[in-house]
Amino acid sequence: MQGTPPSDRQLRVMPWWLVLIGLLLAAALGWWVLDWLLGEADRAAQPDTRATLRIDAIRTGLTVVAGTGGGLALLLAARRQWISERAQRHQEAVAAHDQAHRERVQAHAESVAEAGQRHQEQQAAAAEHDAAERRLTELYTRAVELLGNDNAAVRLGGLHALERLGQDNPAQRTTIVAVLCAYLRMTPPDDDARETEVRRTAQRVLTRHLRADGDGWWPGVTLDLTGARLDGFDASGYTFRQARFADMALFRWTEFGGETWFERTRFEGAANFGRARFGGPVSFAGATFARTLLVDQARAVAGASHAWPEGVTPERLDDDWLLLTDR
Repeated sequence: MQGTPPSDRQLRVMPWWLVLIGLLLAAALGWWVLDWLLGEADRAAQPDTRATLRIDAIRTGLTVVAGTGGGLALLLAARRQWISERAQRHQEAVAAHDQAHRERVQAHAESVAEAGQRHQEQQAAAAEHDAAERRLTELYTRAVELLGNDNAAVRLGGLHALERLGQDNPAQRTTIVAVLCAYLRMTPPDDDARETEVRRTAQRVLTRHLRADGDGWWPGVTLDLTGARLDGFDASGYTFRQARFADMALFRWTEFGGETWFERTRFEGAANFGRARFGGPVSFAGATFARTLLVDQARAVAGASHAWPEGVTPERLDDDWLLLTDR
């Protein structure tokens, strides 16, 4: 199994009785050799020779006993050396295993610490994001509340607050443009000069960010001014000058209270000005249309200078108004 130190045969301690048996065998062998040699020495005919042989026999027996004991001692010494080497190898293996275990523990601790750090960073980022979203929501809510105030000056402040919010937060631009369009679609009070200025400011906020002329451009927004009353609405732009409607431009039932300029404007989708009312000069000079312009039953003030696109026919309705029809 991974993590287990290298196996080694179990070290066995030599029992004491085995050493005792070895000593007894050495003594028995020496005694047998001595007895055998003494028996051979006693067979000598001469007493002097017999005595000399007996002495040699005793010396030889003692030598055998000593040699056997020395062999046993050498064997024991060799075994001690072998055991010592095995113990050393075992200690080295255990030390290596312990070191590997400590490294694994350290690596695991570092991994846990790193994961904890990442979790803390994610929590901090999430908390920061939530705080930013709350601040953004508070700013948006406050700006909309200002736009709904009865005081015209306060409403102007709300418009500028929404514009700043959209400029700093691109993700909110679509919502802010929708709010401004909804404000312009609301029916204004009659003959209120202050409200007229507020609405003109809202129009300028929209058109200012429709022009691809720098950092103020808000690409991808959609204008829905159906039924809105517009006063001096200018979508002509300047170079990069042309205003560009990438999708439907729906101005049906829209009331343009002053000059209306769509010069060099590109309508890349459907353009519908049906039943719109133009209260001042109108110019579509240089405008291009991907589809046929619809002006069914739209009206324009008579006596003003107008530049209509091809396909639009103005007819006198009465002394004050022209009726526009599609060819």
